[in-house]
Amino acid sequence: MAAILPEVTPDGLVLWRVRKMPDRQAWCYVTEFCGEVTLSVHDLATDDVFIAEVHSDLPSLVERADRIRRKLVATGWTDYDPET
Repeated sequence: MAAILPEVTPDGLVLWRVRKMPDRQAWCYVTEFCGEVTLSVHDLATDDVFIAEVHSDLPSLVERADRIRRKLVATGWTDYDPET
């Protein structure tokens, strides 16, 4: 499988995307707000943000994002690239 690279969107930097068939997708975004770095995971099917956190540094944010992705994948979600 090819590596899925981060992408800048109007909502922020997308670190990863996962999906759960038939129609659920979750995207993990990094944004800067008032000088703080935020991590959020959006469920595109419901337009809900089910995780929103502020982090003091990028290494902890990236590690947390990876832990969230691994947990979702362990519960049946799969990595997803909308370009393919």
